[in-house]
Amino acid sequence: MLTRKLANKSLVLLIAAAATPAAYAGFDTYSTDWPNNSVLLEENVMPPVMMVVEEEPSPACYNMVKDIRIPELNRLYVKFGVNQGTTMIGHVRNQSYGSLKNLKVRTYSIKKVGIDWEIGAGTKINKMIRFEVEFLYNKTINYNSSPVLSGNPAILTSQVKNRTVLLDMYVDWDKLDYFRPYIGASLGFVWNQTRSSLTNASFVNGAAENQNHYGYTWAATIGARMPFWTRFFGYFGYRYIGPTKVLWKDASNTMKLQGQYSFSGFTIGVDALI
Repeated sequence: MLTRKLANKSLVLLIAAAATPAAYAGFDTYSTDWPNNSVLLEENVMPPVMMVVEEEPSPACYNMVKDIRIPELNRLYVKFGVNQGTTMIGHVRNQSYGSLKNLKVRTYSIKKVGIDWEIGAGTKINKMIRFEVEFLYNKTINYNSSPVLSGNPAILTSQVKNRTVLLDMYVDWDKLDYFRPYIGASLGFVWNQTRSSLTNASFVNGAAENQNHYGYTWAATIGARMPFWTRFFGYFGYRYIGPTKVLWKDASNTMKLQGQYSFSGFTIGVDALI
């Protein structure tokens, strides 16, 4: 009897061992359909992995993100600026003839603050050196004196015009990307004109008289430039333009005055590469 029971248990175990692979295979194959009520099944469902392919940006994309500046070296640029400064007419001396010769000038100097403008063109020849040619326009100012000479009743009424052409050389310091200090030295040609008239004077009829003078001058500048957009620079600085001669004469050449014209002040403007 005991032997028969053991034989039956062995048979059951043998059948179970043989059926296990088949049952596992069936469960694995049809497990997506079981159980029928999916709410009862708790699963951590992972989303499918998607491969992202990065495309090479087009040149237009780069232009939208970052401006590409035009190289400055050996390229012509034009400039326009304004000057806020002080014009001075000083060291006025009497160089008259006859009875006026030894009289003193009563108004020795005047100063006038105003806004003038400048235009020019230039180029950068290497990493540090720039050259410019520029035209400076100074507004007409008045030099009046009543009386003009001590001990004489003559009254001077005059206007002074001044125009300057400068040849500039600048030394740039480009170590900083967006702030570029510079220093400059200039030589220039100056034209000025006085239109003057004398009243209450016994030696002249009072008619207006023009007197032109052409001469040379020098200038010194210190400032900085800042690039913006693709082809522009903003600049600002301080400039001093050395004195040049100014003359006043009456129609009879009896009275003659000589003085000096100079300018100092701040300049601000824009350079544009072309």
